[in-house]
Amino acid sequence: MMLDKAAILRGLRKIDARAKAAGMVVDLSVYGGAALALAFNLRETTRDVDAVVRGAPDFLRAAVADIAREEGWPPAWLNDGVKGFVAEREKMELMEAFQSGAGGGLRLYTPAPEYLFAMKCMAMRAMDFEGGHDVADIDALADLADVRDVESALSLVEAFYPASRIPPKVRFGVEEIMERVAARRELEQAERARRRAALPDLQRAGEVAAVFGRRADEAIRTAGRAGEVDWLAVARATIAESLKAGRTTQEIADALCRHSPAAVSPAHQAALRAEIERHLARPQPPGAFQARPKRRPGFDPMG
Repeated sequence: MMLDKAAILRGLRKIDARAKAAGMVVDLSVYGGAALALAFNLRETTRDVDAVVRGAPDFLRAAVADIAREEGWPPAWLNDGVKGFVAEREKMELMEAFQSGAGGGLRLYTPAPEYLFAMKCMAMRAMDFEGGHDVADIDALADLADVRDVESALSLVEAFYPASRIPPKVRFGVEEIMERVAARRELEQAERARRRAALPDLQRAGEVAAVFGRRADEAIRTAGRAGEVDWLAVARATIAESLKAGRTTQEIADALCRHSPAAVSPAHQAALRAEIERHLARPQPPGAFQARPKRRPGFDPMG
């Protein structure tokens, strides 16, 4: 049985409701395919939810069993099999939809892209080069974590795991994957250039594309050149204005994925769609454009 994003969220919300009813705070860190689905929109389904609980383990165990019976899911739909790959120094991010409160509830954490990249590298198996998930996941996370080459990839893994724990197969696997990433990015660079060149024409296009074109033009004029634009800010402003004008989330996502220089790769497009979901949960007014002080993974036009 496979769990899609809606099913994972349904199960987590049931845990949240039970924790609130019991007046307990449950801190849960989610990894693997579930994290890729929830935080990055990079997976449509996963077999189970890899998670580690910090606080109230007995409560969580009982809640997971109850929910499995209610949903007809396997008893281990949420399990801690990932514990062996958890780093001593983690980099986790609290999901806005699960922050609990004074009365209890679920606090849900997912790995930052760079940490999940390192975890996936450590978990990589030889069979993954023949159709497994890990290679595709690492390829996508390389974009979101802004990993440029083999050296930076291995340095990132070593930032979370001692060199003594990194087996040779991981180093060889990372080298092969990053060669594939480099070849893919070379092809994508031409598409980025084409999109940048087409930006002036978008203002004469229809609806969402025109909004994006105008916002992009304002941002480029302020920043000085396309390479210094905060494309996440441009996307957020386009999302806000287009939603206000009655455009659907699908129309907005399709237009941004088709025209934004920062949404060429599948991973960047998934990150953009996730940003639209976050915006709907917590609307943000468009702000002034400025040269970016810090890159946001997943929205780098130079890729």
